[in-house]
Amino acid sequence: MAGPAVMRVGILAPFPSRPDGLQRELHYLGGELFAAVTSSAMNQTLLIVEDDESTAEYLADNLLADGYRVAVASGAAEGVRQIEVRHPALVLLDLGLDDGSGLILLDRVRSADGMTSRIDPDLPVIVISGRGSESDRIRSFARGADDHVPKPLAYGELLGRIRAVLRRAEDARSVASSATTG
Repeated sequence: MAGPAVMRVGILAPFPSRPDGLQRELHYLGGELFAAVTSSAMNQTLLIVEDDESTAEYLADNLLADGYRVAVASGAAEGVRQIEVRHPALVLLDLGLDDGSGLILLDRVRSADGMTSRIDPDLPVIVISGRGSESDRIRSFARGADDHVPKPLAYGELLGRIRAVLRRAEDARSVASSATTG
């Protein structure tokens, strides 16, 4: 019997911060409401753009358990809307989407005008795809992907790559911020 389908994953209502720096949040996943405790260091929203419900649910379940806020989009067009509205810290992007290639979404992010667009052109994007040949990985990097993880993926490795990309993005923002204020 298949698990519940992921309709939308995200925060419904935050609770006040706790004195130990952890935050409790209510999440809706597959028709069930549950509470999660997250550290403030990992209190970031990740967007999963994946048309395969079981893969999206697997990633969402694990990322929520690791303290991330998660949103899911099943196609490129919905992914662009989620990026504009939610401003995620990172996007996990499948290339083979029902409504077109994930590379189109990646191109839209990288070509965005950071001043007039609601999309940050420096938004970290990790491609997760069944297309794992050398030419597919090179194409992803040439189009601006920060990393490319072939499916089937090992969650532990993906989590390490997510943390590394987020760390590099934060370091880049810190350098840019100090350059403009210094």
